[in-house]
Amino acid sequence: MIVREGDHAHSMYFIAAGEIEMALEKKKVKLGEGQFFGEVAVLRKVRRSGTATALTRCNLLVLAAQDLHALMKRDRRIAERIKGRRGKAHRPQSGRSQGRRRRGGLT
Repeated sequence: MIVREGDHAHSMYFIAAGEIEMALEKKKVKLGEGQFFGEVAVLRKVRRSGTATALTRCNLLVLAAQDLHALMKRDRRIAERIKGRRGKAHRPQSGRSQGRRRRGGLT
């Protein structure tokens, strides 16, 4: 388990390799390489809304909340990219296989 629903959010995660499953209130979503999660709770300063579990061996990059806020202040494009995903973070994309999402994250 990577994060548990109800935990305090001190960081967000970028998936460098592997696959995780986000168990949310009404659904489960698989995320993979190039995607990120945990940003919503960090930005809203609330507890985690879901549980993330590794499905395969994963390499994750961790960005502390304080560093995320500093990065977003420094680079408006990054701020827009991260904020633009709030509320859309775990919706399946059309045209993709069920349970898979379009790559998201910083490029």
